[in-house]
Amino acid sequence: MQHALRAYTPQDQKAVKVAADTFRPNPAFKTYETLLELGTGEALVSFLDEKGTPSIVERAKILFPLSQIGAISESERETLIKRSRLYGRYDHPVDRESAYELITAATAADAITGKKSSSKTSTTKKAVTKATRSATSTLTKELTRSILGNLIK
Repeated sequence: MQHALRAYTPQDQKAVKVAADTFRPNPAFKTYETLLELGTGEALVSFLDEKGTPSIVERAKILFPLSQIGAISESERETLIKRSRLYGRYDHPVDRESAYELITAATAADAITGKKSSSKTSTTKKAVTKATRSATSTLTKELTRSILGNLIK
């Protein structure tokens, strides 16, 4: 996303040209010229598609924030909440047990009864460990790639 840029000096013009060249061109307009003439509330935008390819740059109107300074009254708050698309959807808290809590409880129960972990609990522990290692490995690879680029495969 790029808002209007102004170019008063040759150095400024070069910077605007560089910014314009970073976008995938749109045959409907010249990106460099459009960057110079954007008004208040306008921007050039380009997003990555599902394959990670930048989309063609588009000229867009940016909506101003719909906010106010200062607190709202309780009745205004209630009205806003009731008009929300999410009204009623998250009214009741849900606190499900995590895999960690289930495994810890099973291990504690086994320790109290003095019996060895069941194969079901052992299998659950192995599955959680394997999933954690896999997620950690993937996360490490992706972070390394984002920092060092595609030098590391």
